[in-house]
Amino acid sequence: MTDLECLVSPAKERFQVWFYLLTELGVGYRITSTCRTREEQAILYATYKAGKSKYPALAPGHSKHEKGLAVDVVFDGDVELVIGVILARLLGLRWAGPRDEVHFEL
Repeated sequence: MTDLECLVSPAKERFQVWFYLLTELGVGYRITSTCRTREEQAILYATYKAGKSKYPALAPGHSKHEKGLAVDVVFDGDVELVIGVILARLLGLRWAGPRDEVHFEL
């Protein structure tokens, strides 16, 4: 799912502001994942454990995606990622870091 409507407050509002600012600054990005069901998380976790995903995934029941508190975003380049991380931090969002560069959460 890539819709922000499934996020809980205040995560939804912070992510909406973040994406608004990124768009206003002309930063290229694409939302790849927002909320997940337990079943969706189990599939991602199994894929990760099998070594078939470059991004880590937590076991079902432990992901902030399941709680409506996280978004995965792919940026168009390294400069865009840096801008995204800086803006996210200013808004109180946390970046998972270079090992999981797409993951942002409240």
